[in-house]
Amino acid sequence: MVKKNVLIVDDEHLILELCTRFLTNAGFQVTSTSSGGEAVQLCQKGHFDLILSDVRMPGMNGLELVKTIKKVQPQIVVVIMT
Repeated sequence: MVKKNVLIVDDEHLILELCTRFLTNAGFQVTSTSSGGEAVQLCQKGHFDLILSDVRMPGMNGLELVKTIKKVQPQIVVVIMT
């Protein structure tokens, strides 16, 4: 079975750690970052099946991230967390 790739984007380290641990234990391949800009770069380099993103982050917020990533991977599913 092929693992689904999930990208987690949140500026809070604890949230990144908890989400990463939970999804990894559930069988997903997880990449995490605390930066919207880095998330865009990761999406340009690879494929993700799902992005979980915080809405409030310094620099690029979650809504800006969705708009930018949809240009790179229009089919991707993005879940915004608060």
